[in-house]
Amino acid sequence: MTYTLSKRGLSAIKSSEGCKLNAYQDGAGIWTIGYGTTGKVNGQSVSRGMAIDKEYAERLLKNALLTFEKDVNRLVKFIGLTQNQYDALVSLIYNIGTSNFSQSTLLRELNKGNVMQAAEQFLVWCKLTDAKTRQKVTSAGLLNRRRLERELFLL
Repeated sequence: MTYTLSKRGLSAIKSSEGCKLNAYQDGAGIWTIGYGTTGKVNGQSVSRGMAIDKEYAERLLKNALLTFEKDVNRLVKFIGLTQNQYDALVSLIYNIGTSNFSQSTLLRELNKGNVMQAAEQFLVWCKLTDAKTRQKVTSAGLLNRRRLERELFLL
């Protein structure tokens, strides 16, 4: 079965990401804009001084989500997947990227049908590299997000 992100899933991602119309550096020092966009905007890398409007932020999010929705559908082989699980996985992959998700223990456990073990793996993805110290540190914001994703996954 092929899933698409539900309104609940979209709302969860928007709430977790927040929307900032002026570029800023996130906790890892990565230039970010809109709903967590870190890639190209109008053909340019996100950088200091860049600004977008709300409509464009929405478009960037929806375009990115199309890719991540396809990636989750392609990578998850677990037959019993629910809409809530799918929504939680799209939120996770939007934040950690397809490469990290594709190599994760979470995906391996889920594809083996170990739903509870997969759910516990959400909490592994709560660290970032501190921009100043270059050390991996637990982010309270990421930990909260992972807890919410895990909760949605288990509904």
